[in-house]
Amino acid sequence: MTADEVLESETVIESLRGPLAAHSKSVLNLRFPDRRSVSVFEKSATVNDLGARAPRSWTSILDLGVRQARWPVTSGSDLVKREELSLWNDFLTTVDFFHHFGFYNVRGAFADGDKSRYATESGFKGLAQMRSGTVVAVKGHLHIGWHEQPRTSKGDEATSWLIEKMTLEDFELYEAERPLFSDVAYEALDESDWSRLLPSVDEGMMLDMVLRSVPGSPPSRRIWRSRGSGLSGEGTTTST
Repeated sequence: MTADEVLESETVIESLRGPLAAHSKSVLNLRFPDRRSVSVFEKSATVNDLGARAPRSWTSILDLGVRQARWPVTSGSDLVKREELSLWNDFLTTVDFFHHFGFYNVRGAFADGDKSRYATESGFKGLAQMRSGTVVAVKGHLHIGWHEQPRTSKGDEATSWLIEKMTLEDFELYEAERPLFSDVAYEALDESDWSRLLPSVDEGMMLDMVLRSVPGSPPSRRIWRSRGSGLSGEGTTTST
């Protein structure tokens, strides 16, 4: 692969941050896809899904009070109209809310030399608070096939990529009665140091708004902490 081909591929994979961020937000809303992120799919897309039954067999992990399982994944894929897409329902209906969740790309390449089609190996991870009261960390991998859309005008340099195929490879769960760690920074530090050492969610959201308004600005990555929540999570913002 030449240097130009590498650069072209990296440019595409960078442009896919926005679509994946839209899907991350939809899962946080307990819908995949939701009304907004469904537009990231082609009019019809080939997809598979989680099996209808939750895992029956769990494996305990040492003496940590954690058990692990894999949610079965359907072996076949179906061509589904965009407006009928509704994935992961059997899992999402058991979730009360997510502490955090995100999709990400691992690597990508043009499909068989076709510059209008791009294939990515992608993943996801998150932490869910379940309706049952337990907490479940989820992670998995999927392959996504993207199709470049025609530019809307001659002067339009923006490229739009839509999903024409999504194959879920695995869906792992790690369940515990409560989080294994808690954020005690507000207890350990003097109150006078809070604003200096512990950036707030509000400040993070304000910074995100500024970055999104600047074309070409890099994604912002930092740790957000919410006072009193006992939770911390990594926030990622992609400029659009």
